Amino acid sequence: MVAEDAPEVARRVGALIEEHGAAELVGSVANGEEALRLFESAHPDGVVLDVRLPGKSGIEVLRTIRASGRRCLVVVMSSVAEPSIREACISSGADYFLLKGSGYDALIEALRVEAHRREEGL
Repeated sequence: MVAEDAPEVARRVGALIEEHGAAELVGSVANGEEALRLFESAHPDGVVLDVRLPGKSGIEVLRTIRASGRRCLVVVMSSVAEPSIREACISSGADYFLLKGSGYDALIEALRVEAHRREEGL
């Protein structure tokens, strides 16, 4: 699942996911409320989440995902490299914090690692 309000970034992330076969894309949404609805209905194994979503922020969405108790890989992507934002995401339960533009290879690797863990039952 991708939660990203910039259409070009959402398309790029979705295309990378499908192109590399690292995961199956269950949907893409553009705001925090839609992200939570899709999370509840699709039960994704992984979420790529923008920090600055309209409505509920990415951090609010992340906290709700973690509070659900479901096992889910959460990769937060941001165009802002401020240490305080990274720390807030990690302390809220993000598995990875990546920068847009330079973190796409790391995103694919994170999805592959998670897929392998699930295959192994870890």
